[in-house]
Amino acid sequence: MDIYADIKNTIKEYCKNNIKNFAIINFLYSTGARISEVCALNIEDIDFEKQQVIVTGKGQKQRKVYLTDEACEALLKYLNSRCDNNKALFLNNKNNRINPGGVRWILHNMETKTGINNIHPHRFRRTLATDLLNKGMPIQDVSKLLGHANVKVTQKYYYHTDQKVEIEFRKYMK
Repeated sequence: MDIYADIKNTIKEYCKNNIKNFAIINFLYSTGARISEVCALNIEDIDFEKQQVIVTGKGQKQRKVYLTDEACEALLKYLNSRCDNNKALFLNNKNNRINPGGVRWILHNMETKTGINNIHPHRFRRTLATDLLNKGMPIQDVSKLLGHANVKVTQKYYYHTDQKVEIEFRKYMK
């Protein structure tokens, strides 16, 4: 059960004609990376063959995050569209490394154009955590993926819905 399926589909539909924006939103959702981690990435940090990325998180700790097929394809399309030698993964309109404010600006524009509220980088992170937990991924693994030192932090990310609670109730009370 994917609680944000309609929202994700609307956002993806909105930016499908903008290669960079499509790559950014797919990257944010696929990896659950923090905005600072995304902005600091270089192209060389991505292993397209293994569909994984090494990000440097809080306290300069490195961890692996993973790309979905869609995110990998979107990134490759974006990178193939570039005509520069910049090592940064994502660039702003002046071909410099994008900063967190630039990503927030892109997402704010999506918010305005789609009518969806609260499109911000951390929402993708929370949505990924909720989706993975709803699909049965152990919370310890989700915690490691997100770079949390404590599982209790990951628990705060989990968005419970009445529908999810009912499904779980019916599953266990049969």
